[in-house]
Amino acid sequence: MKKNKIIELYNTRLDKYGNDPKSVGWKNLESQYLRFFELTENLKINEHSEILDLGCGYGALIDFFKINKIKIKEENYCGIDFSNNMIEVARGKYSKATFFCSDFYKVSLKKVDYTFCSGALNIKINNENIYQNLEKFISTFLPNTKIALSFNLIHDIVDYKDKNLNYYNLPKVINLISSFSRKFHLKNSSKLYETSLTIYKS
Repeated sequence: MKKNKIIELYNTRLDKYGNDPKSVGWKNLESQYLRFFELTENLKINEHSEILDLGCGYGALIDFFKINKIKIKEENYCGIDFSNNMIEVARGKYSKATFFCSDFYKVSLKKVDYTFCSGALNIKINNENIYQNLEKFISTFLPNTKIALSFNLIHDIVDYKDKNLNYYNLPKVINLISSFSRKFHLKNSSKLYETSLTIYKS
């Protein structure tokens, strides 16, 4: 899909569903929070942690932290999304946090402790080569991350494929990640057709 069409789709969903996982394409709160749990599992996030959230939507990751009593400071959180409508909702909820309406690669950012990306790499944009895009993503954000870069991908072991989504071959993904770091964690969820990956700084 063209980027402007994707933004239009998300804005339409936001108008329809509001501050709800359906606005960002997730089935329900349980599935959204399961993704967040798998991305943050075993990470020592605390009030001193500086966090970057790529594809932040309406700020649901902060919602998750608060509900699960993971102590973070809003001032230490930065979210980026290309939907201005989503960003405006997020700013309305969390005024002390920093939000940018932008492409991921067009914002100059300071180093953070943890970088998260839930779902954004699964959206097919302009028929980009998914492995070149993944390599660009890791090469951009791993050096900008002090402790761990965590994201999820839809694997290609599925019965049905949506033409607007990306499906990744896990051996190829592992080979690519291994060129950046020898220390990473991969988890296939039994409830999701997705793989959560955390790359640790060597």
